Amino acid sequence: MRSLKYIRGHPRRGRRDALPPCYPPESWNGYEEKLLGHHRTNNISEGWHNRFMIVVGKHHPPVYGLLNEFVKEEADTETTIAQMELGQVVRKKPKKKWLCIQARIQNIVSEYTFFREEERLGGTLRHNFV
Repeated sequence: MRSLKYIRGHPRRGRRDALPPCYPPESWNGYEEKLLGHHRTNNISEGWHNRFMIVVGKHHPPVYGLLNEFVKEEADTETTIAQMELGQVVRKKPKKKWLCIQARIQNIVSEYTFFREEERLGGTLRHNFV
């Protein structure tokens, strides 16, 4: 229950004024991101970071060694861009399972938008999760 203050804020008590939440829902809610078709997680950047740490091989590399690895990473990125421009397949397609999940989430978000405008939210969203 203690963590709800981050969502709801601190209620008014006695002479103390109510405080707004530390992190308002607009800053962490993924609704707008999903409407725009953005990723739900930061797995892409996490994956890159993990791979880069393996390539570097140290938690605290020397500065010049790290710069050297960045130069190599840039060269790999340039190669990938050139391959994409030639029409070559650079990375695997996502699994059908994940594409289906993304489509379901997009559908739920679009239905929510429609029913919110119609003011008929009721039990519509509940049916999509069953």
